[in-house]
Amino acid sequence: MSATASRRRVRRRRLIAAVVVIDLLGMGALAFALTRPSHHPASTTVSATALSAPVAHPQAPQTLIGDTGGAPVAPAPVAHRRRHRKPPAPATTSPAARTGAQASFERLASSLPGASGIAVGSLSGGPTVTYGSLQVGHAWSTMKVPVLTTLLSQLERGGGALSSAQRADATAALEASDNSAAEALFSALESSNGGLVGASQALQNTLRRAGDAQTVINTAPNSSGFTTWGQSEWSAGGEVAFYRALAGGCLLSRSDTSYVLSLMGQVTSDQRWGAGSAGYPAGVTLAFKGGWGPENGGGYLVRQTAIVSTGSGGYVLSMLAQPSDGSFSSGTQMLTEIASWAARSLSTNGGGSGGCR
Repeated sequence: MSATASRRRVRRRRLIAAVVVIDLLGMGALAFALTRPSHHPASTTVSATALSAPVAHPQAPQTLIGDTGGAPVAPAPVAHRRRHRKPPAPATTSPAARTGAQASFERLASSLPGASGIAVGSLSGGPTVTYGSLQVGHAWSTMKVPVLTTLLSQLERGGGALSSAQRADATAALEASDNSAAEALFSALESSNGGLVGASQALQNTLRRAGDAQTVINTAPNSSGFTTWGQSEWSAGGEVAFYRALAGGCLLSRSDTSYVLSLMGQVTSDQRWGAGSAGYPAGVTLAFKGGWGPENGGGYLVRQTAIVSTGSGGYVLSMLAQPSDGSFSSGTQMLTEIASWAARSLSTNGGGSGGCR
């Protein structure tokens, strides 16, 4: 082989070796790039999958149940929160949070002839405390106060007022718990809100404004002829929220608030059981509303919510009782014993308002 051919062969081998080295370096760089964590900002592009994912909202819409047509009813409107924040609640505890109150109530409940439960919240704000096993039941006539409150609120916004006939109905509905009078007030809501569903939505919206985020107003007719709204399931805590907001002037004008509370303060003598017979001392102002009716098993559920005020303090007490013998009289006696316990055991100290939502 000539020297020239030999040199060509050496150069060719060196060229091949160089190409192999370059290829190996390129593959190593590619592997490094693929495994090295990126330090670039994440892309702002959102995938189609992310866009279609459901978003959780703070509060699911509440729907009215039992529409007579059988189809789902549109969600009830939710009142928009006012722009200002609710003032912080005073640094006071609930009147039911006193030392020994829970054990004391449990002893009382164990001596009563049936199931019972209470919720209590200070008029000055703060937590609502619940004791006892019975916390939810049909609203019955305690829902008559929200019916009147809703009608008054709508009249205020429209610059109107109750007619003389409606004022007579309001008196009969709250002082004597007259069913026909309350139905007339609700009929006025139906006329101004497009029927049963619209009136029920307006009533439910009043509860929302008061801070009761759970109660759903029933629209299903009852085979016994009871009012649809009276058959709504209402918790003791939900009642405390509504009646505390009412007492605090959060739902109506000052004059209309005083008007409703005055009717609740003049309940007829035959219905002054519960808080009306608890023996509260002088200086305590009471405004209350009771409700009662047969539950599915036939026995009576009896309930009452009372606003107990001293002018400088007080609380809202909501009570439920379902006597073992199913009788109305046993239920009212149970509530009187519970209210008497509250008059002895719960403090009315603490003043001011907890603010409105």
